[in-house]
Amino acid sequence: MALTRILKRANSRASVVSRRPKILRCSGRKDFVNVVPYIQVNYYLVKIVNGIEGAQIFASALKSIPTPRRGLADRARSSQRISKDQMPKNNVGRKLVVQPTSGRELKPSVIAYKRERILEEAGSLFFTMGYEAATLDMLAERLRVTKPFLYTYYRNKGHILSAICEVGIKESLAALDTLDSKAGTAVDRLWAALASVANIIIDRYEYITIYQREMMNLDEDDARRILRLRHQFDLRVAKLVKACQRDGFVKFDDAPEMAIWMGGLLSWIPNCYGPGSKRSREAIVKQVVHACMRLIGLG
Repeated sequence: MALTRILKRANSRASVVSRRPKILRCSGRKDFVNVVPYIQVNYYLVKIVNGIEGAQIFASALKSIPTPRRGLADRARSSQRISKDQMPKNNVGRKLVVQPTSGRELKPSVIAYKRERILEEAGSLFFTMGYEAATLDMLAERLRVTKPFLYTYYRNKGHILSAICEVGIKESLAALDTLDSKAGTAVDRLWAALASVANIIIDRYEYITIYQREMMNLDEDDARRILRLRHQFDLRVAKLVKACQRDGFVKFDDAPEMAIWMGGLLSWIPNCYGPGSKRSREAIVKQVVHACMRLIGLG
């Protein structure tokens, strides 16, 4: 066996070349596996004694040995490594913050709070500086966190923008859900729905403004998803209008088609009301809802 001859030659001259432990005698594969630690340490010694050819034979045999079981320390180190799947998309080379291990995972409420805080600061930053001028470094500094912390919750700046832009429409759809079982006439439910959405738009003034101003910076898929949500909103409002029509309150045949124009009037609120506005919130809500109702002959 060529490997055995190599090991014997290296063993006979080990004391001359190195003071490391001598390579043990090896008569077969079983013995060879037992001396793996010594073989790995003395690879370069074999190369010196037997030349490049002998070292190649040695390396080839070493590769055929089954990988020894890892100890607890090795497993602990490897468990802390970040896999490629954990790396943020579109941000090659950036590390994610490793989440706590089982037993110490963040609660969903804590994760939701942190995501909301990021959006609040990002919304303020994008609103005052504009999306393109704002950077994640600025956002991290505002929050007093690191950029890897941001990547734990959002893939990139575009992901944060899309999350901001969809807040208003998602909250509006949720408001319509809560009004489905509201007592009263169909007209009462429609009025309450429009008033609720108007208040959401005022509460999310900065977010709505960012969407209207920065929608061209949205990723194509994100833009389509938000448009689908807006379409769902129009359909839900149209359903409320049809209920008014069915109950005899609305006489216009095309009244349900006015839902899209109602959405347009509501989205115009940031142009009429904002911080420092002379008009009160209550007055704005009442006026915009009244204008929406007049589109279908009520008011």
